[in-house]
Amino acid sequence: MKLKAFREDWSQVAEAVRKISPGRKPKVALYMAGGCGGCDLSFIGLGERFLDITENIDVVLWPLIADFRYSRVKRMYDKTIDLCLFNGAVMNRGQMDMAQILRKKSKIITAVGSCACMGGIPGMLGLQGKGKEKSRKRVKLAEGILPLPEPCDFISPLSGVIDVDYLIPGCPPTPSMILKLFVSMLENKLPPKGSVFASGRTLCDECERARKGKSVKVFHRPYEKVFDDKVCLLDQGLLCMGPVTRAGCGSQCVSANMPCRGCLGPAEGILDMGGAYISTLASIMCGGEKTTIRKTVESIPSLGGTVYRFSLSSSILKKQRRASRN
Repeated sequence: MKLKAFREDWSQVAEAVRKISPGRKPKVALYMAGGCGGCDLSFIGLGERFLDITENIDVVLWPLIADFRYSRVKRMYDKTIDLCLFNGAVMNRGQMDMAQILRKKSKIITAVGSCACMGGIPGMLGLQGKGKEKSRKRVKLAEGILPLPEPCDFISPLSGVIDVDYLIPGCPPTPSMILKLFVSMLENKLPPKGSVFASGRTLCDECERARKGKSVKVFHRPYEKVFDDKVCLLDQGLLCMGPVTRAGCGSQCVSANMPCRGCLGPAEGILDMGGAYISTLASIMCGGEKTTIRKTVESIPSLGGTVYRFSLSSSILKKQRRASRN
């Protein structure tokens, strides 16, 4: 059954549930750690079709939508949950404990979103280790004293603390990417463990813009000039991460004349996304005098923040820094 068919006839979702789990609905847990909530909104982004899914699954945990007792989850038998969707980076001990509990209680656990898959934007803070702003153990409120969870030494993707079955990258993932996981589960046609629910190709491989291979003297921010909507953004001096980023989002950003930020993570075969993109930039910079090269480099706003915006916590650079601390 193709994904398109599910979009057109959602009655087939219920039929798939009955075939795979006769007499009961699959139990699904959704949990958010250190994130913004955007990944949860991707489910709601399915529109009224979202209701068709929730009618055919048993949601046993979803703190963003309703109040749930974590003690109830702890009391569950192991492997009670059929599918757990975990989004957000692991930033404190409480989130780490919950990740380990959900791994024990779930048959399948999926990292959803850039933060859970790579550490995401919160991972940028991890370079500083335990900062003063994270050292508070409690905060005083009008209602009383609120204890704060102990922060982790390093902000980590979900795979840094537990074994992960599947990944759905994106900031946030598109609703269709999440739908693909549900369809695969309901049809009992899940891919091999470790699979990413996105393309293995780069975004550039699927981009329709014309590439002219021009050398770049100065990089620009999107608001600084008007860009041609038919020519490669990188050729026009925009820091588009399409050459190293996994495809699968439908090219939504570049279609809107905005550069790719790299939220789907590295394409197949790329070990360090930031390092690979720095190599890409070096290959298109206009050569010549040192002053010219320096001017080109200085036109890049926050080089580290740009090339490692989503992937710092899972980068080789971060692993080396962590090793030096041990």
